[in-house]
Amino acid sequence: MELQHRRDSAAVSAATAECDEKNDKKKKRRSDSTTSASTSTSSSDCCSLRSACGPRPLEAAVAVAVVLAVWALLLVGINGHKRVSMKEKKVREVLE
Repeated sequence: MELQHRRDSAAVSAATAECDEKNDKKKKRRSDSTTSASTSTSSSDCCSLRSACGPRPLEAAVAVAVVLAVWALLLVGINGHKRVSMKEKKVREVLE
C-alpha cells in the first residue's frame, strides 16, 4: 500500500512538473510576441477550457451537444406519441 502511494505521488509530481514547464513555455512565448497586457491573462491557464475539458475542448462540447440533441429529440417524440394516442382514443370514442 505504501509503495503504491509513493508511485502515485511520484506520478503526480512528474505530471505537475511537466504541466508547469509547459505553462512556463507558453508564458515565455506570449511575453516574447505580445505586450505586457496580454501576459496577465496567461496566469489563468489553470482555469482554462483546456484544463477543464482536456486537450480537445471542441470534442467535449460536440459530445455534450449531441447528447442534448438526442435527449431533446426523445422528449419531443414521447410527447408527440402521447398527443397522437390521446387524439386516437378520442376518435375511437366518437366512432363507437
